[in-house]
Amino acid sequence: MKIKATPADLQMLRFATTELHVEWIPREGDQTPEAIKFDDYLVEFDLDARPRPEHPEDLYFFMDIWINHAAVPLAGYRIHVSGNAMFRIANFETQSPDTLYNLQVISPASLMINTLRSAISDATSYSVLGRYNLPAINILSLIKEKALLIQKKRKKAVKK
Repeated sequence: MKIKATPADLQMLRFATTELHVEWIPREGDQTPEAIKFDDYLVEFDLDARPRPEHPEDLYFFMDIWINHAAVPLAGYRIHVSGNAMFRIANFETQSPDTLYNLQVISPASLMINTLRSAISDATSYSVLGRYNLPAINILSLIKEKALLIQKKRKKAVKK
C-alpha cells in the first residue's frame, strides 16, 4: 500500500520542550514499588494560545503539565513539563468559524499534549518504576475549564 502525503490545514512549525523535571518521591515504610499507583496521581494542565499579531494564521501555543504536584505528593514520580510550539493554519481566511476554532484551540492542544506525553514517557523509561504514561485527556473539558478561569479573571479585573 502506498500512502501519499496530503497537506494539512494545521502545521506545527516549531516545538520545544522548555522544561522537564522528574523528581523521585520516596516510598513510605515498607511500601513496594508495585504498591505505587500512577492512576492516583493528580494531573494538572495550563495552556495558552496567542495569535502572532502581524500574521493571524500563525499561533503560539504554550502548555504546562504538572503530575503529582499536590501539597503532599504520593510516592513515585513528581513531574513538571513545559513546552511551546508555533502552528500555522493553511487557508486561514477561508476557514469556517467552527473549523478555525478547531484549528486554533482543539487540534494544537491535542498535538501539544501528545508531544509532551512522549517527553514524559522518554524521561521515565529507564526508572525503577518504568514509564509514566500520561492518561487519556478530555481535551474539550480541559479547554472549557480554561475558558471559565479566563472569564473569572476578566470579571475580577473589571470589578477593580
